[in-house]
Amino acid sequence: MQIQALFFEFFVVVFGILSALFINKINQKRNHKKRIHSIMDIVKNDLIKDLKDAEKSIQNINKNILFEKVVNGDKLTEKEKKQSMDLTTNYPSFQVSTRGFNLLKDAKVDFDFKDSDLITEIINLYDMYLDIFKSYSLYLRNNSERNLRSFMKYSWSVEFYKFEISEGYLKFLESAEYKAMISYHNMLIDGPWKNALLGYQKEIKETLEKIELSEFN
Repeated sequence: MQIQALFFEFFVVVFGILSALFINKINQKRNHKKRIHSIMDIVKNDLIKDLKDAEKSIQNINKNILFEKVVNGDKLTEKEKKQSMDLTTNYPSFQVSTRGFNLLKDAKVDFDFKDSDLITEIINLYDMYLDIFKSYSLYLRNNSERNLRSFMKYSWSVEFYKFEISEGYLKFLESAEYKAMISYHNMLIDGPWKNALLGYQKEIKETLEKIELSEFN
């Protein structure tokens, strides 16, 4: 009887420990799921912000018709002459909102629960477009700096670097060389850069639709 009693007590203790571990694991999973849902809310807000920012950036690119006036040799106002000084040395930028993305990467996601594939898609989306924008931005910056340095050989460069208009610059503004520089620089912005924004915009819309249909909504 004593052995049976000891065995029973041992069984009760082991059962209690296993039950506690089981309940603790359930609570951990529940808390982890709540955290992922909270992070996904942040991701959703980040994507909505990026969608609006991308639209603004695209609109700004589409509204920039000054380069066409310069290339076509149209008459420029004094204000447009001043603005033309940025046509080959300035470039747009775009900042991807990454707070939710960084939290999601560090969350050690349990991929056993429903819609975990969507999390993988979102992480891959961010990885891809962060790399795209970084690469294109670096190329635009390098081209802008190259253009800026190329003006050193001209006598009007001193005034140009002080952002002052000179007769020498106005003559160069009408040259085939400058028009070619402007056309190439604008092609980089209106081509690859804007296409990256359009692609990101499209991906965001599709991702937001998937989030709406998922358990994270």
